Amino acid sequence: MEKPYSTSSLNAQRSQIKKRLEQIQKVASLEDSDETINGVRIFVDKDENRIKIEFGFKPDEQTRKKLKSQGFRWSPRNEAWQSYIHDYQLERGKKIIQEMQTQ
Repeated sequence: MEKPYSTSSLNAQRSQIKKRLEQIQKVASLEDSDETINGVRIFVDKDENRIKIEFGFKPDEQTRKKLKSQGFRWSPRNEAWQSYIHDYQLERGKKIIQEMQTQ
């Protein structure tokens, strides 16, 4: 006799796998983007499932706070600010860079 919790566990696993497959398909269908805005490079790294921003210098404290508040984190290994790929993150990153330059 099968225990009731094993069935619910399998359903939960199936749901997680389905969500992960949808995310992988979304990333695969995403167009490559590599832009330089006012000397700051922002690009999509599909292999690492990240949006990366390379300043080439340390941005001011206000810009760093904006990046953090929008889900970007500093990666010492990649020497870039990065975030998981989401539909809206690329546009958020571009907006932060543009605002930084107009201050």
